[in-house]
Amino acid sequence: MARVGIGVDLGSSTLRTVRLKTIRNGLVVLDYGNFPVPSEDVNEDKRLKMMGRELRKRARKRGHLAVSLNSQSVIMRLASFPKMKKSEIESVLKWEWDKYVPIPRDEAILDYHVVDEPILGESEGMQVLLIAAKKSDVVELLRITRLGGLRVKTVDVDSLAAFRALDFLGYLDSGIGQAHTVIDLGLNSSRVSIFAKDVPVMTRGISTGGMDLTRHLAGQGYDLEEAESLKCYKGLSEDGKVRSVLLEALEDLFFEIGKSLEFFLLKNREYRTPNVYLVGGGSLLKGIHEELREYLDRQLVQRLSLDYGILVPQFKWGSNVRFAKGKRHRDMVSSDYLTAIGLALWKEADR
Repeated sequence: MARVGIGVDLGSSTLRTVRLKTIRNGLVVLDYGNFPVPSEDVNEDKRLKMMGRELRKRARKRGHLAVSLNSQSVIMRLASFPKMKKSEIESVLKWEWDKYVPIPRDEAILDYHVVDEPILGESEGMQVLLIAAKKSDVVELLRITRLGGLRVKTVDVDSLAAFRALDFLGYLDSGIGQAHTVIDLGLNSSRVSIFAKDVPVMTRGISTGGMDLTRHLAGQGYDLEEAESLKCYKGLSEDGKVRSVLLEALEDLFFEIGKSLEFFLLKNREYRTPNVYLVGGGSLLKGIHEELREYLDRQLVQRLSLDYGILVPQFKWGSNVRFAKGKRHRDMVSSDYLTAIGLALWKEADR
């Protein structure tokens, strides 16, 4: 039986929604859309109501509604425990909370998942993926959906949703010793997530985001609007002032990405990372995947014997992804909508 899911990706600057139906050989996109998140300069109550109204227009239809929680505000940690029953895990966490979760207990919401088989060389005991978030972040998220008259079935982490979409769309090779790196390039920050055996074994936030690039350009004599336009339309694809300024602004981001990969690969030599996936709005910056590839080739490849590719995921129209009759897809870029798609696919994880 076909399932209908609705994914709501609430980003820093844009809210994206996707409603899709899963079928035997792939999925059908029923509808999708996006709108800019109101500026923080707007009164908070008014801002949330505006977002709620837009959600009501776009997501108030039948289907399993899943909403994203920004991974920058989430703690994900792979912890080792002695072998025990699942019912005993909560007791351990109750007494050793501070050891595992850097958020006060009365301010946090915690979920956990017992890993089926050892990861990263562990052979004794058991491993548990801990996911913790501040209650206040979840409450604000649910407040927005309530203002839109919506009933949320699932709150998920954006990086987990993006990984789920990559897997469903056939991008991931699940061979032995494969680790997959997903880099979410957001407006205000970025995040590196490395997955082994479908579990996030390393996550790292990086303070550089798309707005930093715009501000860096603006510091060269452009106003913010002009700087944003130059970033979007020229990017890194043309030699000249814009490219050189953007590359300068990207130095810290590239350095932190390289450092994260190096740390993981040196510590876990049994793994390799065949592909690095760029997702989020920043993945649309012209030329960014080529420049990141050049940087990693220069800094890491010879020392670590890397054999990898850098991909900005795109849909394979006409094969495993189709659009409902009459729907156009020219303005829907898969790397930008990947999280929303992964959220809409949430129920598929139950199969």
